Amino acid sequence: MSFIDQLKGYQPIVNEDKGGFEVIKGDYGVEVTALAPKANKEGEFDRYQLELTIRETIKGAEGVDRKFWRSYYKDGDNSLKELMNDMFTMNVNLDTATDEQSFENSFIAAIGAKGTVRAWGWTPDKDREGNAIPIDERTTRQMFKIVNPAKAKKQEKAPF
Repeated sequence: MSFIDQLKGYQPIVNEDKGGFEVIKGDYGVEVTALAPKANKEGEFDRYQLELTIRETIKGAEGVDRKFWRSYYKDGDNSLKELMNDMFTMNVNLDTATDEQSFENSFIAAIGAKGTVRAWGWTPDKDREGNAIPIDERTTRQMFKIVNPAKAKKQEKAPF
């Protein structure tokens, strides 16, 4: 079917907001689907962004195909060390011996790597300035940590 045939007579409709994703809690088998430099609003590449896709629900709320993202800021006090720890936990070795370009080129080694994530929700009661957030304005945020797979209590099923 041609492009024209696919859209012939089609009347677009307004997309509905279905409320987005709920915060999930549990242990998940994940795969690295992206690791790349990320630009800020000014166009400066100030961080690296990791994208993980859930491939298996080990225990907890169903989450297959959900995604988690984490940014690691280049100028953060421990941010790059956290990136290295997360990659080490997932058995990925990145090139830190030469320069930043070689380091970024080694990100390809992370794509497809498998790991385990523990996820939970967190609802802050104060804003960044320390002011109390009214109860009806609080929003629960999705949190996660890349963990050693031995720490996740696997159910009786084959790994993904």
